Amino acid sequence: MKKLLFATLILSLSQITIAFSQEINTDITGKKMSDFIRLEAKLKGKVYQKAGDIIIPGGMEMPILYKRAQKGMPDLTINYIFTKKDSVIHEIQYSWDPRNFEEGKPAAQSIEFDKALIKKYNLVLKELTARFCASEAKNDLTDLAKIDTNRGLSRSDFWTTKDGTKIYMSIILANHYKFDDNDNGDPLHKIDIYVNTKRK
Repeated sequence: MKKLLFATLILSLSQITIAFSQEINTDITGKKMSDFIRLEAKLKGKVYQKAGDIIIPGGMEMPILYKRAQKGMPDLTINYIFTKKDSVIHEIQYSWDPRNFEEGKPAAQSIEFDKALIKKYNLVLKELTARFCASEAKNDLTDLAKIDTNRGLSRSDFWTTKDGTKIYMSIILANHYKFDDNDNGDPLHKIDIYVNTKRK
């Protein structure tokens, strides 16, 4: 009975790990855009076109943006930046941000919405910490009252992997975030993750 219970637990944990590694892919060194086109098809990701200008880094192809449906939070957008010469992935940008799908002034969000983003952030943080050990961290997400301040509630975490891949993750939750004293302040509720390969 104990062996069966242990085997079931291991299987459940492996399924969670597989699901996470597909959602946030940090193993990008040497991978090509074609690898991620196949992955997005498997995960039911849809190509998504945002309004506005696109800045293309030197030597890079036009980025491809995907959207994956999420429950209880903004849909996840995944921006793939890859080389023009051989389609090798240079950077992947993950974003949970309602502004990706809004027009005009950003909308205010409920405390339940912010708690869902904090839960997601902590889940991703736990998985990345298990994979790469402790991050270089700044701030924490304990004082929810900061959501109503000009700088909001925020945290960021940074890792450099053994192969030189850099991973930066951040969250900011603010009902009227001000970039500077002249800013009127807008709602800002988002999680961003950047996975960047070491350039040769």
